Amino acid sequence: MPEFEDGNTKPYRVLATFKDITAERQIQNEILESKATLQAIIESSKESIWSLDTNLKVIFCNQKVADQFNRAFGKKLGEGMSMLEMIPEKFKELWEVRYKKALNGESIVFTEEIEIENENFLFESSIQPVFVNNKIIGIAVFSKDVTETTLHIKTIEKQNKTLKEIAWMQSHKVRAPLARLMGLVMLLEEDDQFDIPVLEVRKEILNSSLELDSIIREISSKTHQLEKLD
Repeated sequence: MPEFEDGNTKPYRVLATFKDITAERQIQNEILESKATLQAIIESSKESIWSLDTNLKVIFCNQKVADQFNRAFGKKLGEGMSMLEMIPEKFKELWEVRYKKALNGESIVFTEEIEIENENFLFESSIQPVFVNNKIIGIAVFSKDVTETTLHIKTIEKQNKTLKEIAWMQSHKVRAPLARLMGLVMLLEEDDQFDIPVLEVRKEILNSSLELDSIIREISSKTHQLEKLD
């Protein structure tokens, strides 16, 4: 800052002040580093992640949700956009209710099916309020594609059901004809001691054998179904 003597237009001295901003600059750098790290983590996530302010305008969205949004609705999602204006009409009312619940402090988790390029996908989503000093300043949304996981679980459930059916057949249906066969064979072995109608016994052996063969074929068929489910 220049200082002048009375009546003189030229400054006779200049005053300068200095302030140590090392700490402030360090804090700024740390904030930038933290922001960059957070953004890298969010972008590398397999989940679709976006955040909205209290007016439901987009603060941030990672590339994954931007790509999925474009594929599903044919619109490019970006910062500053109104989410409700971007959502198709058939989803608007439902999502507005969800967003407003989160803005009122409620955490929401739900599963929803969405069509993307003529193919149905199942998404599990979570909407969480964002608090700063006990005040809600916006919401964060996390959504992941659980289509393959759900199909895998259903496949396992079908496999378990088939395995239980096979186990029941082996422990119940197989035993009856097998026990009869064992008894009939024992009768034939005692033929010398008892007057046994051999023809009838042979007929029963044949019937029991056919019954056992039918059960084994049924078990084999169910085993083949298991192989198809893998």
